[in-house]
Amino acid sequence: MMARLTSLLLTALSASVCLGSPTLEKRTSRTSAPSGCLSVKPGTTTSGWYQTLTAAVNSLSGTASACIFLYSGTYNEQVVIQYGGPLTIYGYTTNTGTYKENTVTITHTISSPEAGTLDASSTIQAKGNNFNMYNVNVVNGYGAGAQAVALTANGNQQGYYGCQFDGYQDTLYAKAGYQYYSNCYIAGATDYIFGNAAAWFGECTIASKAGGAITANSRETTSDTNWYVIDHSTVRVPSLALQILLE
Repeated sequence: MMARLTSLLLTALSASVCLGSPTLEKRTSRTSAPSGCLSVKPGTTTSGWYQTLTAAVNSLSGTASACIFLYSGTYNEQVVIQYGGPLTIYGYTTNTGTYKENTVTITHTISSPEAGTLDASSTIQAKGNNFNMYNVNVVNGYGAGAQAVALTANGNQQGYYGCQFDGYQDTLYAKAGYQYYSNCYIAGATDYIFGNAAAWFGECTIASKAGGAITANSRETTSDTNWYVIDHSTVRVPSLALQILLE
């Protein structure tokens, strides 16, 4: 088991360094598009830029490494990301090491019963391998009453760095594959981290809005390959929920 966990962490770290971007740049802020990236900005009229993430994703073809840079703003859209090669999405930020200074939010509001499936309710569906996302907030604003997913992560070697995922029930659907979440903020109330993935959460903040369960991993036997590791992370609960847990 420990060898498997170590292998996942090393794979995730490797993915964060070399899989997503045509040009490797280490910097503490990211306020302009890295070399080779598509640029997205709400309302832009700049030639060659895109007004929505969906438009930028749909413009991609082939299997070469690609990247997309999102300028500050709120993007009201549902996005399905299914690209044949390594893809990285970057959000504008003055501090790449944390979610706290993110300025890019992608938001949509729909429940799973309304959409027809969990996947279809997702604000972002990331389908495929070698996908990385940095400093982007993802929100499903539906609230209490039904399952409503912010992110569906469905693929191997997916990495999320300094991102926020906000919802209520079933916020983060770690559906399948080996995944890594670093310095992320994940908020919800009921089963808000769930699915069949093998996922490592490192130095994340996990914030409960009510007294429901945090995780709902689909692991049923010791031979199942899906599991969660929550490492050096902070779990926050509201005072009322903490009182209920202690009683």
